[in-house]
Amino acid sequence: MIRKINAIEFEKLYEKMLLAFPPSEMKSLEEFKNLLEEGKYICFGCYQENVMMGYALGLVTTDNIFWLDYLNIFNEYQSKGCGRTFVREILEDVAKCGIFLEVEEPLNDDYNDDQNRRMRFYDKFNIHKVDCKYLFPCTDGTYIETLNLMFIPAHGVTFVSKETLQNSIREAVSTIHKALPHAQGVMEKYVNDVKDLSLNIFTLEDVDMSNQKDIEDIGRLIYLTDPYVYPAFYENSIDLSVKCAKSMLSRETLFNHKFIKVGKINGHVAGFMVILEKYVSSNPKEMELAMKESLGYLTPKFDHVMEGYFNTLDYEWEGLQIMSLAVLPEFRGKHVATKMLNSLPNKNTYSLACVKDNKNARELYRKCGFEFKFEYPGYTDIPCVELVRKGK
Repeated sequence: MIRKINAIEFEKLYEKMLLAFPPSEMKSLEEFKNLLEEGKYICFGCYQENVMMGYALGLVTTDNIFWLDYLNIFNEYQSKGCGRTFVREILEDVAKCGIFLEVEEPLNDDYNDDQNRRMRFYDKFNIHKVDCKYLFPCTDGTYIETLNLMFIPAHGVTFVSKETLQNSIREAVSTIHKALPHAQGVMEKYVNDVKDLSLNIFTLEDVDMSNQKDIEDIGRLIYLTDPYVYPAFYENSIDLSVKCAKSMLSRETLFNHKFIKVGKINGHVAGFMVILEKYVSSNPKEMELAMKESLGYLTPKFDHVMEGYFNTLDYEWEGLQIMSLAVLPEFRGKHVATKMLNSLPNKNTYSLACVKDNKNARELYRKCGFEFKFEYPGYTDIPCVELVRKGK
């Protein structure tokens, strides 16, 4: 749960803040207390059974946007879901429109780098970059150019006008940084460049077997998931895959709905992952029955594809296997695959296979934390590699 912390309680917290944030980003204790006593600037504590696990400070603007000035979860409570719960409660109880926050620009794409880990945390809340060259005013009269101004939308928010964003920025900066003479001039360098923000809201969901449109989209994704297997399986007809989809999802096939996570953008199916704990031994027979049930016949290449493909799956994988991953063409370039992979719980180990020479896919998986494990001859003798991301 969250609750407000008053100026007197804040004095004890201030010493911890001095250890957690760079001096150039810190206000004096007197400045903090003055802001808190005025009432617009608020300090929230994150509590569990009356034990504080972290805190957040910021300002709620007239347009119900919370400017998140500082956020810290104490070390002993990190990686336990406390931060995610805290941010969600702020979105539900405080920020009716959304949250502004400043985030460091990652210096590299190392999956385990602190800046990248921080971005993955915020990305779970559908964070979006505000389109401007943001500048952060420092206490020594300079400003920092390496921070991005980001926005996390509240539930149901898919558009925020530039006027709302600009007004909230002006209100927040003029209050939070009023002790800095140069802060207003620094803000004017970028605030008029802020544009309307259209939000692509990503969710990772289970399959809705009552939604025919979703099932048809999954049929398209089954066809697209492996260009060496499923076009041959369906005789190069995506329509056959769409027709078979519901039967595939209902049976104990590789594509049973229990094994599938669907990535959606603004409620529309954009991509999917098939995640297995162990190989479905009845899969070839069930796929045969699914095809007969939906089409009334087997495609001529069915047996050839089944024998060739599933004979490559005779090894023991590590952790959970991401057996298939695909994104619909109209949603490519929107980081759907990255969001799906980064939405998976960090505690689990995941494996996946990839064509060895598919450089784009291998680079995507590397950025999502997957490392090379071994190489093997894939279906149709195309060299493949097995990649693994270890659980934390």
